[in-house]
Amino acid sequence: MKQHILTTIAAAFAISSAAQEGNKCAVEYSMYKEFVNVEAYSEARESFWKVFDDCPNFSKNIYLDGVKIYREMIKIAGDDDALVNAYVDTLGIIYRQRIKNFGEEASVLCRYGMEVSKYRRSDTAKMEGYHLVGKAIAVSPNDPDIAAVASYLQTSCTLLQNGKIDHQQLFNDITPVLMTTYRLRPAKGEKYGETIDKVIDVVKRMLARNPAKSPTFDEMFERRFQLPGNIEEVSALTNTMNVFAADGNNLYAQCAERLYKKNPTAEAAASLARYNRKNKKYDAAAKYYSEAVKMEQNTVKISEYLYEGATVANNLQKYSEAVSMAKKSAAANAKNGAPLLLIAAIYMVNANNFGDDDYAHRTVYWVAADYAQKAKSADMNLTEESNTLLAKCKQQFPKKEEAFMHSVKPGDAVTVKCYDTENTTARF
Repeated sequence: MKQHILTTIAAAFAISSAAQEGNKCAVEYSMYKEFVNVEAYSEARESFWKVFDDCPNFSKNIYLDGVKIYREMIKIAGDDDALVNAYVDTLGIIYRQRIKNFGEEASVLCRYGMEVSKYRRSDTAKMEGYHLVGKAIAVSPNDPDIAAVASYLQTSCTLLQNGKIDHQQLFNDITPVLMTTYRLRPAKGEKYGETIDKVIDVVKRMLARNPAKSPTFDEMFERRFQLPGNIEEVSALTNTMNVFAADGNNLYAQCAERLYKKNPTAEAAASLARYNRKNKKYDAAAKYYSEAVKMEQNTVKISEYLYEGATVANNLQKYSEAVSMAKKSAAANAKNGAPLLLIAAIYMVNANNFGDDDYAHRTVYWVAADYAQKAKSADMNLTEESNTLLAKCKQQFPKKEEAFMHSVKPGDAVTVKCYDTENTTARF
């Protein structure tokens, strides 16, 4: 009985002590929180660190507020690189203690990696941040944090552009991540796929500007992979090769044929089309693109297949067909500027085939310029290419004197007969 009473008293003291400790934490927390709420971040620091050191489990908001405080300190530090770097290190302390007390290691490591890339004042900041985000992915490699994936893929391409990593390292780093995202899509659902697709679209564009020379991405895939036995793995590998535009190698052909034989979907037909296009077998490519368009339901992918099919028609010198397909592609996806740029290029190359005189030929460049302008309006990533075509078009615009002879003044609406009848505006 005596032992029971002593145990009860000890428990009561423990509860009372915990309550007092909790009350102390609440007081200290409310003190710095008031400063944070009015954005008086410098004044918040003393109380913040008391809570951080004495009450690490009190609230996750401690760590969210700490990040706010030291982001502001970084701004105030201005050009003092040493101080900025010290504050970035402090952010690391805050993020690591958050992980220790509240978990969420992958997403928190990702955030810290992004902070390092953004704020660290050193030549190695981007690489340091990149490795931190890579660690975030490694926490759960079979189901990585989606924000970490997005950051890692885009940063890898930026590092490639800046000469910090080579094509082989980029390939080694991001191929497993891409493969994983394609494996996860069926279970993750449409929203996951849409989010990843936006990132992958950026990666595709960046890689297109920096194609691997030797070894090529086609060679890298053939060295690293063999035809998988599992059809889901075949699909994941095929889609990953598509990101790198590595669609001309024998492994890609084997994957495409396996997919098409097992399940002749739009995706499988498009894969065969791409392989034949890369190997300049344009008639076969045109056939499979036509099949892909007929079977596909997703308008964004329809736009993609129509555009690629239009490039094949262009290579076959079926220019009217190419223009028609490109227009359908642009109509299917208002954000796809590539088909509009293709139309501009086709009209420029064939301008002398329209009309009976030099003035008529030159009016085609008004139309081509319209399409180049529309291309960059649809997709700002095409601004540089569009501006290049626009500059070339302007050099070929009709002269005022020529237009005057045809009763055309600046700003007049003009109808131009190309592969289609096009409406444009006179300018000189």
